[in-house]
Amino acid sequence: MYTDIGISYGSDMTRVREVIEDAVDKVENVLSDKPIQVYFLKFGDKARVMRVRWWIDDYDNKNSVNDKVNSALETALHQAGIQIPFNTKNKT
Repeated sequence: MYTDIGISYGSDMTRVREVIEDAVDKVENVLSDKPIQVYFLKFGDKARVMRVRWWIDDYDNKNSVNDKVNSALETALHQAGIQIPFNTKNKT
């Protein structure tokens, strides 16, 4: 599964990756034996667009896990002082 998320220009990308990986790693039902992947996709109009990928074992729970991941990302980035300047897009 993955989520695309905008990260404010000027953010420390190393720190962004650490915060994202740590947040997703703590979400229930995200597989711990598969890597969490964070890619810098493109330069957006108002933000750098990142793609966050993770794995689950039961796709019947995909919406619930997606909700938990997005909530964890928003909370962790906010707590780290990293701005999300525009809406996120989700894909399954």
